[in-house]
Amino acid sequence: MSGVVRSPPVAASGLGDTSALAGCHLRSRVWLILLVSDLLTLLAAIVAAVLVRLLAGGEYDPQQYLQLWPILVSFPLVMTVQGLYGARARSPAEELRFTVRSLSLVFLAAGAAVFLMGGADAWSRGVYVLAWLFSIVLVPVARAGLRMGLSSQPWYGRPTVILGAGKTGALVARQLQDTPTTGLRPVAILDDDESKWGTLEGIPVLGGLDLAPRLARECGIRHAVVAMPGTDHQRLAELERQEEDIFPHLVIIPPLVGFA
Repeated sequence: MSGVVRSPPVAASGLGDTSALAGCHLRSRVWLILLVSDLLTLLAAIVAAVLVRLLAGGEYDPQQYLQLWPILVSFPLVMTVQGLYGARARSPAEELRFTVRSLSLVFLAAGAAVFLMGGADAWSRGVYVLAWLFSIVLVPVARAGLRMGLSSQPWYGRPTVILGAGKTGALVARQLQDTPTTGLRPVAILDDDESKWGTLEGIPVLGGLDLAPRLARECGIRHAVVAMPGTDHQRLAELERQEEDIFPHLVIIPPLVGFA
């Protein structure tokens, strides 16, 4: 296969050259960077809305909008529940949908709270609507730009094991390396076929699938991709049951290689 480079097999009794897995011990703080970015972007959206309405002739005290601080606190909490703080990104459409949903929920809750407290007349509806509109545009754009910028860093992404060193495994390895914004960083490949041990797409093929528990334990790896679409369904189901106990986040590539 084009682009596939293999080196001599590693020893069957161990993990081979563990120095190749030095990066698997890194624990990125992408969630914290994303959280700070969300807070700053949301704050910028609210400030921009206040200033735009003020320049448009609005008559109100801008300082009263400091009372909107609960929005800045509740938004990250809602985003956390939606699982949007992690190096492994959701699909772009799904992340956009969940982000807009979270923002809308937070703004609706804040509006309802103001109404119930009887202070609705003191607030500018224009500022409220503008802040929501600005936020649903700026927050997703800022998150996408941040992921794109961070993905080039060696510490970005979740260390991931690829199970299967065949053509599909090579394709998955290359795809994950070419699109680091997915948040899955391949650090090792496992395959029971000893003839495939060595390296594949620059990633060490360390040994058989029985090494998975040791990899998960010693390197703290929690993500894996099963790239063995040629395996019969019974064996694949058995493999899934075994590996999902080792890797909480397991992705299985179906036998549809070549389709979009």
